[in-house]
Amino acid sequence: MKSSSKYRGLIAKRLSFSMAVYYLLISVLIMRLGYIQIVNPEKYTDKAIVQQQKDEIIQPLRGSILDRNGKELAVSIVTYDILVEKIYVQDVQKTAEALSKTLEDVTVEEFKAKYDDDTKRFILRKNIPLELVEEIKQSEATGLKFEENSQRKYPYGQFGSFVIGHVSYDNEGIAGIESYMNNELKGIPGRRIVVKDAENREVPNSEIRYNEARNGNTIVLTIDEVLQHHVEKVTNQAYIDNNAVSVTSIVMNPKNGEILAMASKPDYDPNSPREAKFEVYAKQLEKAQDVDQRSAIISKMWRNPSVNDIYEPGSTFKLITASAALEEDKVFADEVFYDSGYVKIKDRTIKNWTSRPYGSLTFRKAVEESVNTVFVQVANRLGAETFRKYIEAFGYGSKTGIEIPGEAEGIIYPLSKTGEVELATMSFGQSISVTPLQMINSVAAIANEGKLLKPTLIKEIWDY
Repeated sequence: MKSSSKYRGLIAKRLSFSMAVYYLLISVLIMRLGYIQIVNPEKYTDKAIVQQQKDEIIQPLRGSILDRNGKELAVSIVTYDILVEKIYVQDVQKTAEALSKTLEDVTVEEFKAKYDDDTKRFILRKNIPLELVEEIKQSEATGLKFEENSQRKYPYGQFGSFVIGHVSYDNEGIAGIESYMNNELKGIPGRRIVVKDAENREVPNSEIRYNEARNGNTIVLTIDEVLQHHVEKVTNQAYIDNNAVSVTSIVMNPKNGEILAMASKPDYDPNSPREAKFEVYAKQLEKAQDVDQRSAIISKMWRNPSVNDIYEPGSTFKLITASAALEEDKVFADEVFYDSGYVKIKDRTIKNWTSRPYGSLTFRKAVEESVNTVFVQVANRLGAETFRKYIEAFGYGSKTGIEIPGEAEGIIYPLSKTGEVELATMSFGQSISVTPLQMINSVAAIANEGKLLKPTLIKEIWDY
């Protein structure tokens, strides 16, 4: 009995001790809450607010690209990306149904499948217009965050694509003016700090900080939209009529270097840059074995032949040979030459493009008839060193500085490797590779009293 009584006493003591500790902890907690609410409430209110603060980046609107007369060639429109924050979705079924009613391409099944993925959040759709966003906000959908974005639009579609270029999914320029002038066009992001509730909704009038985004600058091109459309049409017809691999056309003002039109076929639509608009690329993409092959074909589709590709200019280069010879007094316009139809240079027989002899004719007539053999004789009079000096003076072998990424320099034989055959063939545009832009720029220099200009596509830059 004594042992039992002693045991009950021990239990009572332990229980009393536990109760005392319990009441002590409750007292401490009450005192702490009182301290927080009465003595120093601001400090802890601030801490709570900080925990609910959301730091948001405000994306700038990309600058427009205009033609020389102010017509819009590339513009950005404000859109929104829908981000689903799973933790804040109150009812998955209701949210899925609400979204499927507003967004035509979203199904309940798709939403649930994405919701069941092992992620805390996911982007449901990108580039949704404001009117649909407002409609979604009035629906039963919960747990959504609408991030402001922008979408690039090219009003004229498959027009001037090699000049204008296009942007990536994240609005970074990756071709043409869009790429070369990206830093001017993209703008500077802003910043916004707000307080949000447990459902990730912004608390009214809770904005703590706001740094406005600076939209991108506007680029005014030298391109004339009306002329460009005409050149596009003519170039496409030449591509079809001649069953050509590629056709390039450039219109340039020889007095100031402004490019008024620049077109090549086949080309692409910057609104859907990965989609082939010409059969030649469509077939290549269809046969592509893997992602690398497909990427290589698409990259080729985006290349601007006017500045990125080189070719042997052929007889158009005779203008350079003639100009150099006339400048050096190595030939005179009415000087008479004799053409037998061919000329022998070492082991190489060079014929006229017509394969017929012209007999006696003046240099003026040789230029009109594009007689190869006469130009070989003229090049020999110039000599390799002098001829090369003029070739370089006309801008060959160097970039023009046009505002297009990836400009090629062309290829000129080193002087040490320019023998009699190379000198002869260069006189009529072989054994040398140039870009179409180098070719038109050098001819423009002849029309501009020998002054070689830097060709340009940029007329003005307007600050936002």
